[in-house]
Order: sequence, then C-alpha cells, then structure tokens
Amino acid sequence: MLLATGVVPWDWQATLVVSEPLICRRCGRAVVVEADRFATFEQMHYVCIHYEFEHDPIDPDEECAAGGCPFAALHPRPDRRPSERLEAQGT
Repeated sequence: MLLATGVVPWDWQATLVVSEPLICRRCGRAVVVEADRFATFEQMHYVCIHYEFEHDPIDPDEECAAGGCPFAALHPRPDRRPSERLEAQGT
C-alpha cells in the first residue's frame, strides 16, 4: 500500500521474524509488540516489568512516581511525578 505522500506505511507485524514466541517471565503470555526490546525489558512486557520492579509500594490502580506509569491515564497523581515534586519544593 502506498500513501498519498509516497511513503509505504510501516507494518510492525510484518517486520517480526521470530521462530518461537517470546514468553513473558511474569505473566506467561507472548510478547509481540515490544519483541525487539524483549531482552531490555528482562524478558517481560513493559507493563509487567513496570509493575514488577518500579511500581511498589504504590497501589497498582494509581499512578506511581516512575515516568511512563500505565495508570497515569486512568488515575493520575501529578503530585507523584518527579517534575511536580520539584516544583512544589521550589527547586
């Protein structure tokens, strides 16, 4: 398929060449979308590594202080974000 701009759209599914599925060490499901970062994310999904190593001791249903917390969109806690804490402290 060629777009009006003359660019062929990138299809991430077509670029994955994996002989065996990459299985997440935390949840046991296949890692597909972030397969190229499987080793970087300790052989887990991004969300799984976030909740395993970065989110505690915060309630899993609230945003934590780690950047990119998946729950920031659902239950935001701007006061926990590093930039917000620095501004509140006057630094």
